[in-house]
Amino acid sequence: MNVLRWIVPLAALAGPGCLAVGPDATAPDVAAPADFAVELARGLEEGPADVRRWWTRFEDPVLDALVADAVDGNLGLKEAWARIDEALALSGVAAGERLPRVDFEGTYERSRQSVNAATPIFPGFPVVQDDHRLILGASWEVDLWGRVRRLVEAADAEVDAEVEALADLRRSLVAEVAQRYVELRGAERREAIARTNLELQGRSLDLVRARVDAGLGDELELAQARTNVERTRSAIPAFEAEARRAANALAVLLGLGPGELAARLGETGAIPVHAERIAVGLPADLLRRRPDLRRLEREVFAQTARIGAAEAEHYPRVELLGSIGRRSGGAGELFDSGSEVYAFGPRVSWPLFAGGAIEARVDAEEARLEQALLRYEAAALEAWREASDALDAYLREHDRRDALTTAVEHARAAVRKAEALYRAGLVDFQSVLDDQRTQFAVEDELATSEAAIAGSVVALYRALGGGLEAMD
Repeated sequence: MNVLRWIVPLAALAGPGCLAVGPDATAPDVAAPADFAVELARGLEEGPADVRRWWTRFEDPVLDALVADAVDGNLGLKEAWARIDEALALSGVAAGERLPRVDFEGTYERSRQSVNAATPIFPGFPVVQDDHRLILGASWEVDLWGRVRRLVEAADAEVDAEVEALADLRRSLVAEVAQRYVELRGAERREAIARTNLELQGRSLDLVRARVDAGLGDELELAQARTNVERTRSAIPAFEAEARRAANALAVLLGLGPGELAARLGETGAIPVHAERIAVGLPADLLRRRPDLRRLEREVFAQTARIGAAEAEHYPRVELLGSIGRRSGGAGELFDSGSEVYAFGPRVSWPLFAGGAIEARVDAEEARLEQALLRYEAAALEAWREASDALDAYLREHDRRDALTTAVEHARAAVRKAEALYRAGLVDFQSVLDDQRTQFAVEDELATSEAAIAGSVVALYRALGGGLEAMD
């Protein structure tokens, strides 16, 4: 048919190599610092960072199981999967515009001509007509300027952004599970220390009571010993409550109700200890490793493509239209050869004047791209700050833990010495009280510091972009 004379060249123009106006997507260019401005020590070292499945390096089977259950059961992750499904569906909507649209229409209409119309067909006589139609129509936009192509690029980039958003949620979820688990074990450790000191102070109370009964002590010392015991006892419920809060938070992260996690946690356990050295890599590595930055990069790609789609509105839009079918006044004649109808041809529309609306739309899309670039730059700076802070906290907490370890050794020695002197009658009980309170305080601080070290490892891996190896 003659129509092929212009369908073929236009279809060739609309193929993969067609012109696409507007800028092509490029990765944001952000200058990374040379290093994290932290002197590496205490197991930190240079070299490519391997942050995949980092929680397994604590060698804690309970933690490993909690992370696996959280990835399977977390409700936020399930919602993120649904957002990916939505983005995929919308990408399919955009991709559908690349192909011809085919519609079928079947209608029947009976109409009556007015006898009082300005120009009646038969003056003075009404006319009743039947109209039967079966029409198959098709239309296709020849994407000469890449409007549809840019829309598809934007939709695909949005899918990628949602996938990265899910990866980032998994990164945060794993770190949150590990942090809550550290808090749980830290509270349990502090409770155990309190009970140990309570037992120690209880023995001192028995000693004072025996000395009072023997006439060697006074009621003031007995009251002081009882106060010391009850003060230590009062700390235990707070530690128990802290452990329950951490367990309840873990349950919610796993998609469970509060209190449903006790069987999985088992008996009280030790504070997790990281068993390996940590290679931190370079600041520039974060730009590719952290999924939150990759998500923002995909949003930049999507917004760049939308600029091209807006700019394409400046140019003529060419559509190929065609229809074929049958039309008759009577149903019995619908399939006669004389009832055939068809129409085909191109349609060109060109907005010669739109009051500046098209230019304004392009300006708006360019402004949105600028916003997306600034969000990426701000997120990159924040990522480097988080990593630097996490490294510094890790190092400083190790220094604090070392000092507290030495303090605990001296405090325990002081308690033993004070108790021996008290039994010999060389010091009053106040010296024993002071040293016991100091021992409890520094042991509690040491347990808090050990939990803080584990928490700083979690924060460091999170800042470095650690998580699962790949998306499902």
